[in-house]
Amino acid sequence: QSEQPDVVLAIGDPWDYEWLAKRRVENTGKPFTLVGYLNIEWEQLPTKCEVILDAFDALATTSKAGAKAIGRRYPVKAIHLGVDLETFNPGPRPAALFGRPLDDDTFVIFINAQNSFRKNIPMAMAAVKQFADDVQAKALCVINAKPVVPDTVGFDLVEQTILLGAQDLFQFNARNAGPHQTMPDEILAILYHAADVLLVTSTTEGFCLPVLEAMATKTLVIAPAAYSMPELVGYRPMYDMVDS
Repeated sequence: QSEQPDVVLAIGDPWDYEWLAKRRVENTGKPFTLVGYLNIEWEQLPTKCEVILDAFDALATTSKAGAKAIGRRYPVKAIHLGVDLETFNPGPRPAALFGRPLDDDTFVIFINAQNSFRKNIPMAMAAVKQFADDVQAKALCVINAKPVVPDTVGFDLVEQTILLGAQDLFQFNARNAGPHQTMPDEILAILYHAADVLLVTSTTEGFCLPVLEAMATKTLVIAPAAYSMPELVGYRPMYDMVDS
């Protein structure tokens, strides 16, 4: 309220700016132009989100899928995020992870996602267990997420390991509990170096920054042919991959 700007640039999720959109609509204080660079995660936006976006004079988003979902009377530009290539680049596999030795025979699957319902981690864990059983691989799945959170936020992933009978297959990083509790990028890059694949099983994603980080480190990405994934990683039908 103390500032009287001419232009306000909002960067983040639409929900972060509900208060700002309300002030813009109510026209309290000095009028200003509201511009957004927002992450849009859904193909069909909730009405509440549409109301927030209506308050913006101009919008850019983090993916073409998001720009299409917004669909406004003015053009919405897609501007992909980038990563720090001095930090995220190809590197040697570490000898150990979280005190657990790694050898060349261990197939490492990395899931870099917070423990929330949208990230769909229990389904990913079930798929990893089936993969390890089917190919009789010496596998390790590193999940960069806090394994136990309130049931209104996400899942009890420790219980999931017990249900799967696969406690030794999964390793969690409990420090990644939210946007304000994450590991340094330099340490995160080491996890990509350790991984053979990055597995994405989210139900929706507006940009999926871990996908870009993985590609920068030359880590193979496995992700759905949906939301923003095709424009980031491309897509080949499974039968094409088998034939080749």
